[in-house]
Amino acid sequence: MKIKVLKTTKAASCKQGISTRDYLEGETYEIFNELAEVFITQGWGVEEKEIKIIEKAIEKAPENKMFTAELDNKAIEVIEETKEEVVEEKDEEVTKNKIFTKKKKR
Repeated sequence: MKIKVLKTTKAASCKQGISTRDYLEGETYEIFNELAEVFITQGWGVEEKEIKIIEKAIEKAPENKMFTAELDNKAIEVIEETKEEVVEEKDEEVTKNKIFTKKKKR
């Protein structure tokens, strides 16, 4: 089964499990069915034909492209907001630690 790898993973290179190999993120491999099923269920990869079906659906319907772009923009906003929250939390933590340290020294 052809699998596009979503997460770099070290796994068996043959059914017998005699040797292993690195399956690299973004690459497509012909993998024996049992291992391919593991990749799919664990979220390490997707079947190549699934990707082609999704791409064709997006190509056929322009609104799908807009929807995908909206989702991408929303994801970027959420990531940026999360980064800001983490930075604010770290700043607060550092400030609290400085105050605590100063109080201890007195």
